[in-house]
Amino acid sequence: MRTPFALAALLTLASVAACQSAKPDAAPPPPAGFEVLPNLPLPPNGMPLTSQASSDAMQIFAATEVGMDSVLAYYRSVLAEPPYRLVNETTTDSITAFYVEQDGPSMWITVQRNGESGTMVVIAGAATDTSAAGRAAAKAGAARAAAPSAKQPN
Repeated sequence: MRTPFALAALLTLASVAACQSAKPDAAPPPPAGFEVLPNLPLPPNGMPLTSQASSDAMQIFAATEVGMDSVLAYYRSVLAEPPYRLVNETTTDSITAFYVEQDGPSMWITVQRNGESGTMVVIAGAATDTSAAGRAAAKAGAARAAAPSAKQPN
C-alpha cells in the first residue's frame, strides 16, 4: 500500500521540479552591429539586402521600390525629429548624402536611384561618437586627464 503512494508522491515532486527548472526562452541577441546603430532609420518599405558589421561599426544596404524623391522627403522629415539631428545634406551626381547626429553614434546615409523607379540606401555608422558634443566631451576628458593634480609632493 505504501509503494503506490510513494510512487505517486515521487512522480508529483518530479513533475513540479521539472516545471520549476524550465527557463523561458531568452530573446535572441540582435545581429552583430545593431548595438552600434540601435536607431536605424530604414527607408519606407525598405528591405535590407546586406550588411557589414562589427562591434565598432555597421554598414547596411537597403532597397525599396519607393521613388527617390519620396525617400529623400522621408529622410528629411524623419531626420529633423529626435533622436536625430540632421547636420548636413549634399547632392553630387544624383547621390544624396545625409550626415546625422544623435545621442550615440553619428550616421551617414546615402540615397541613390536603383533602376527605373526604386531607390538604394546605404546607412553607415561607428561606435565612436563623432558628433560635435561627443568630440567636445572627449576633448574635455583629455584636458582633465592632462591637467596636473593639486597635490604637492612631500
